[in-house]
Amino acid sequence: MSYALHYHRGIPGRGEFVRLLFVHAGTPFHDLPALPAQDAAQHFAPPLLRYTSAADAPPDFAAEVELSQTPVILYFLASRLGLAPSDEAGRLAVQQRVETILDLANEVHDVHHPVDASLYYEDQRDVSLRRAPYLLQLRVPKFLSTFAAQVSASGNGWLHSSGVSAADLVLFHLLEGLAYAFPRYFGTLKKEARFAPLFELQSRLRETESIQRYLKSEARTPFNEYDLFRHYPELDAEYTGKV
Repeated sequence: MSYALHYHRGIPGRGEFVRLLFVHAGTPFHDLPALPAQDAAQHFAPPLLRYTSAADAPPDFAAEVELSQTPVILYFLASRLGLAPSDEAGRLAVQQRVETILDLANEVHDVHHPVDASLYYEDQRDVSLRRAPYLLQLRVPKFLSTFAAQVSASGNGWLHSSGVSAADLVLFHLLEGLAYAFPRYFGTLKKEARFAPLFELQSRLRETESIQRYLKSEARTPFNEYDLFRHYPELDAEYTGKV
């Protein structure tokens, strides 16, 4: 089997959710720039995954499967990379967790682009300043409380009782992104005992050999202010639970 991931250069973005599955599984893949619009007309936007059953295919292989939309790509890969349960009910449970985590990632994006993605942050900064407290004090804790309850209920420190899955890696990147975008907030959030299972999960994944090696490598694109997770100090605040 051979895989090619096409995504924008210069940002981790939503492509990073996909990369981390390959990294953790130790599966080689071609990490390629986003295709020109005319070459990917049937796909709305990157990431784009191309797949062939042929082993060790070159980057320009003829794809048997082409997929866009991050949740679809993650579902396709999870079972093939050993990051989903073998039964359908388990696979769907993991995917449900994946898509809920991605919902929160979208809300984090929308705090710095609350009016429209085509506008610069500076053009909608006033609305961002109004929205950020609701994200940090209400929305993020609501999501994280659900994820923490799922980790506690699994009995194994992961989001699903089957073991480490695609959902855990997606959650890992979300937590890394929150730590970058809102360092003051994240620091105080980590003092909340109810979220401890999530930060323990994050630490365990960060300490795995494959993730450590990747995070230190040139293949890893750092977070930046063109990305899904952006650090604007004026949007950051300590966690209080009150708007």
